[in-house]
Amino acid sequence: MTRFRFRSYPSSKKSSIPLELAGCLLFSLLFFSVNFALVVMSATNTVSIDLQASVPGKFELFWRSGSNQFSPERSLRVPFELGATSVTFTLPGGGLAAIRLDPGDGPGDFSISRVSLANPYFKQQEMDLSSYPTGTPVVSGIEDLAYQPEQGLVFQAINDDPWLVFPINKRSLDLAPAGKWLLAAVGTGLILFAVLCQRLLKGSRLRGNIIVETSTEDQAESSTGMLAVLNKRLGNVQLVSVIDSGGARRYRFAFTGGTGERVDQLATLLRESCAAVSSVRIQYHRSGEV
Repeated sequence: MTRFRFRSYPSSKKSSIPLELAGCLLFSLLFFSVNFALVVMSATNTVSIDLQASVPGKFELFWRSGSNQFSPERSLRVPFELGATSVTFTLPGGGLAAIRLDPGDGPGDFSISRVSLANPYFKQQEMDLSSYPTGTPVVSGIEDLAYQPEQGLVFQAINDDPWLVFPINKRSLDLAPAGKWLLAAVGTGLILFAVLCQRLLKGSRLRGNIIVETSTEDQAESSTGMLAVLNKRLGNVQLVSVIDSGGARRYRFAFTGGTGERVDQLATLLRESCAAVSSVRIQYHRSGEV
């Protein structure tokens, strides 16, 4: 009875799958980390203020970052009406070290009940108004500064340029958007690894040899039939040598292309094309190896 022997000879190098996976994940994490940092730095900051005024006017907000000083180039102004009102300022992206509130452009009585700072990537920060008067407030053109639970921060403006400075404490990163970026990085790394595996592990391009042994009784045209079968399955096969030894004939075919699954199915097909086939040995290497 004809007996088929299947033996494959993969690369002698140890599997580098863990390194490849780690490399894909590391690349994705670094790429997304850099982009996340750039997005966070460019995200706009929104300052919302609830106040009550005895006179209408224009509310101006200044901001600074690092060691920069307050300047008109980094300021915004909005009008407000008499009584209770809210004003909102959208500041350009970048770090914030402090904000300066100019509540009005003339004398009057004011109260500020809320000052909040929002950013898509940081937790919302509420200014601590209760401890502001008892700390070391940086103010100008303001008298009778105090905190009242019902009204908030109350004071009297005595000139046409009153202002209060609020330092910005270190903000906590919001884990929700950061987590989405992290998941995107891990997902991208796994996709890259899957693409790499499809090429390296699924054998998108193989190189190797197929050694077929037959009895010496086979006909010369057997090599033509076997070559046709191999080319049909693999697409790029050449007959390298034919050697008669010990009552057997050995054919060596070299191939480039195909997949591992196809290579493993060749024995049955070769047997159908040449009844004298007694054994098949398959030697192949992964993509990039010879």
